[in-house]
Amino acid sequence: MQGLKEREPPFFDGLVYEARVPLVWRYLELRPDEKQIVFANTANEQLLRLITSLSEKPQEAVDGEFHAELERIDLKITVLLDMASHIIRDQLNLPAPEPVRMDARGAEWTTANPPETKRLLNAKVYIDPELPRPLEFFGLCQVSELTDPAQRGARVRMRFIRVGQAVADELEKFIFRQHRKEIAMQRDALKGGSR
Repeated sequence: MQGLKEREPPFFDGLVYEARVPLVWRYLELRPDEKQIVFANTANEQLLRLITSLSEKPQEAVDGEFHAELERIDLKITVLLDMASHIIRDQLNLPAPEPVRMDARGAEWTTANPPETKRLLNAKVYIDPELPRPLEFFGLCQVSELTDPAQRGARVRMRFIRVGQAVADELEKFIFRQHRKEIAMQRDALKGGSR
């Protein structure tokens, strides 16, 4: 039928990571080779596991004094990590955070400086403010103008190329934990507001 526009299939299905984070991209002239794919997948898996281990609370200790000492050490390490990450972030000269949405298959971001559409990209997403180390992905991008006249720039969508299963699994776990944290924070805010 004429006049009917085909609906664009949804870019994401399921839970999505959403945040304002620095994202850096560059054009690739050739598809990444096997070494680049393996290196990126290994680094991504290590980073996601590191983020998980840093965010987990230690098991309750039987000895109260021992537990208190562990908490003091944990706080000191957190402060040192925070200071070091600020210094490194300043040296990296990262761009301002932009709205990013991501799942294990692709990423979407809005930016005032979009790449050319249908170009092959290498994108680095800095998902953890305490660790100035990015997730790195390769993919083909699609760029479209934003429909909201109040917003400037464009929407970039990138489907990832050859993300390893272990990386996809770790990323899905990370996204799930982020959603659980958001729900817990919303629940706490409601409890605090009802007092």
